[in-house]
Amino acid sequence: RYKKIREDKYPSMLQGILYCGICGRKMAHGRYKGDTYYICGANKEHAGTCQNRICKADIIDTTAWKIIEKIYKDEKTIRKYIRKSDSMQNQNEKIKHELSKLAEKRKAVMSWFSQNFISMTDCSTQLESIKKKELALQQQLSAKTEHTIDVRSAISSAKLSLSFEEKRKFVTTYIKKITVIRKGEQHQRNYDLDFHFFF
Repeated sequence: RYKKIREDKYPSMLQGILYCGICGRKMAHGRYKGDTYYICGANKEHAGTCQNRICKADIIDTTAWKIIEKIYKDEKTIRKYIRKSDSMQNQNEKIKHELSKLAEKRKAVMSWFSQNFISMTDCSTQLESIKKKELALQQQLSAKTEHTIDVRSAISSAKLSLSFEEKRKFVTTYIKKITVIRKGEQHQRNYDLDFHFFF
């Protein structure tokens, strides 16, 4: 049956962020008898490699969106995510402040050297130290801001009646990945979904 699933040229809602909950491979998606399915990437390459079975896409997508709506409408969850988002923004501000201080220190070192208060060797040593500290802080800032999410905007968006394209944009913006495991007997479609958010 795995070999009969053909590539689907149309994107599914969770395409690219859905992963197998057993082996960790990204879930591929394709069509079989008019329906769209998610299939573990390992099984797509070699049938039977992973124990996770194929998952019907419309059921997974509908279930995932209902969970997303529930999460964003829960007041306790909202407050937790907002606190976490605000905390990350505060950390970013602290890093920017440290970078500003290092920039001022660089100016001071250059001024000391120009006035012969320090030698060229001392100047070079201090500038190199400043450069290393700046690089480390910039890497931290980049990692933190790459997926900095406006949680309040996400909450507002989740409460709206969105089109397929808008839902897909929402999940790929706010959700890092979702893992899925299909449980039950062969003809049962019970799925365990685990969400990993960017915030």
